[in-house]
Amino acid sequence: MWSMYTKHSSEARSAPTVSGTLSSCAGHSGLVVIAVPADERHVSAVRHRVAACLDAWRISLDDQVAVVLIVGELAANAALHGRDDMTVMIGVSVADVHIHVIDSGGTAGSREQEIDEDEHGRGLNIIRCLAQSVRWHSDAARTWVHVDYCLGGVQRT
Repeated sequence: MWSMYTKHSSEARSAPTVSGTLSSCAGHSGLVVIAVPADERHVSAVRHRVAACLDAWRISLDDQVAVVLIVGELAANAALHGRDDMTVMIGVSVADVHIHVIDSGGTAGSREQEIDEDEHGRGLNIIRCLAQSVRWHSDAARTWVHVDYCLGGVQRT
């Protein structure tokens, strides 16, 4: 059920898992790919896994909080509105974090529930405030969202 690829792997803190064993993600620059069913019950584990990797990569706490918030919002959107499967990819360089969330597979049917507008709908605005850029593409097979986040919170022009 869980699939994960980590570049520059060695030891890191363990994170909650839905099932299976997750690789570690140490090393300052890295890549982590997490593939799970697009279901709300997996969103928390995705956030925890990303947080563990960011910590292992020695990303500052302020940046960790922002990136985990972005990932959580995107993963929740994929789980609520997306298709059967969700892939979260995080790539870290010296100055940036690149976040990709892709939902793919068959259509999820009628997973959407009645939405309380006071509780939902703010996620993309929060992401836009935190991120350097947000891009998305949707076709018949998938929806792909790419977010660039500048480490240190400094927005570049």
